[in-house]
Amino acid sequence: MKTVFIGGWATGEDVWRSVVPMVENCSYLPWQRVLTGNYVLPDRCILAGWSLGGQLAMEMSRYPQVRGLVLVSSMSCLAKKGTRPGVEPEKLQEIETMLARSRRGYLRRFFRECGAGNHILEDLLGGAGDFTGEELVSGLRHM
Repeated sequence: MKTVFIGGWATGEDVWRSVVPMVENCSYLPWQRVLTGNYVLPDRCILAGWSLGGQLAMEMSRYPQVRGLVLVSSMSCLAKKGTRPGVEPEKLQEIETMLARSRRGYLRRFFRECGAGNHILEDLLGGAGDFTGEELVSGLRHM
């Protein structure tokens, strides 16, 4: 059975760097491709999602090919809805504004708030450079 890894918001496949060598049959599916719907899952697979990737994996778990889920630092939704706690819609707009003003500054703060230490921070910031501003905003809006 194949394991399909999905990265989190502002992270790519590097976030799985320490795990992938331990998994025999695996591939990586970018979260931004999942958002476009331009992907095909293997016949039988386990989805492993990090953060936004976990949210997407939960949504994709309804497909018959999906036989299991591995979720890391994941949530079902970031935004507050009804009585379910989450981020206020105004906060999401504020994040979009901060990204537009100082993308690197906001991402540095975001990764630090997620617990990234100095030893990995520059790698995360470098990897986040692979995403367009539109992709990051699209990911936020999906969450």
